[in-house]
Amino acid sequence: MNTVLITGANSGLGFETARRLAAAGRPVILACRNHDRAEAALEKILDESPNAQVTTLALDTSSLKSVRAAVDSLSGVKLAGLINNAGISPLHDGKTPDGFELVFATNYLGHFLLTLLLLPQLTPTARIVNVTSDMHNPPGGITWPGVEHLAHPSKVDRRKYAYSKLANLYFTYALARRLKAQGSKITVNAFNPGMMQTNFAPATRTKEEVDEIKRRMPDRIGDLDTSADTLAEMMTKPSLSKRSGAYVDRDRGVARSSELSYDERNQEELWEASLRFTGMETLDE
Repeated sequence: MNTVLITGANSGLGFETARRLAAAGRPVILACRNHDRAEAALEKILDESPNAQVTTLALDTSSLKSVRAAVDSLSGVKLAGLINNAGISPLHDGKTPDGFELVFATNYLGHFLLTLLLLPQLTPTARIVNVTSDMHNPPGGITWPGVEHLAHPSKVDRRKYAYSKLANLYFTYALARRLKAQGSKITVNAFNPGMMQTNFAPATRTKEEVDEIKRRMPDRIGDLDTSADTLAEMMTKPSLSKRSGAYVDRDRGVARSSELSYDERNQEELWEASLRFTGMETLDE
């Protein structure tokens, strides 16, 4: 089966990508935190594609317990694709029940654990895509503060969203190296959908606010339909089956991410700390 699991699939980019994959005949698992919204998304997809093979899965990436429970419920299921898409904005503050900064855990750490736990269930040519953002390199730039600051900051840091998206790139590049070294044909790439008006960035902004964002950062704006098309193609297009360790920018193809994102020392620091945070010991535990 060519099943694809998508986190955060009840709305926005995750939902639009799921719609496209389902319409193309790919079995899709909508992995979502909110049961009612997941079921509503499933019903909408089935209304449009009555023969679609779509199921839902309870998954909250901010909770390591929830991630492990979700993987346990998938026992025996083979996956041809994994899209790590779920995320929250920097407006969210607080810590998770595991004691980690909420945005770091939701956008990155939960996906790290999910991916490593699911590796044994991926088909030999499976594709993994980690959704990042060009805000991994925000206006004015950022420096690497160290993993402890990301996971356990002493005070609220409004750059935490940028750090979480940088972490997704570090994870992508570190995992791609390890899979290649093992001789695996599983690919892992990062995708930047651009800034969009979705449930993640609600349409509560005034037209003037939206116009100001477009004026200040025109190169960072994305289109939901266009980005969903690209993300679905990253799961299905035959010519992309061997590409790994790449940063894909909307529909513009492979691009370079920030210089900071290629720092292998930082990538390895994050990898080792993430293994410790999640209780994992090896790549294929």
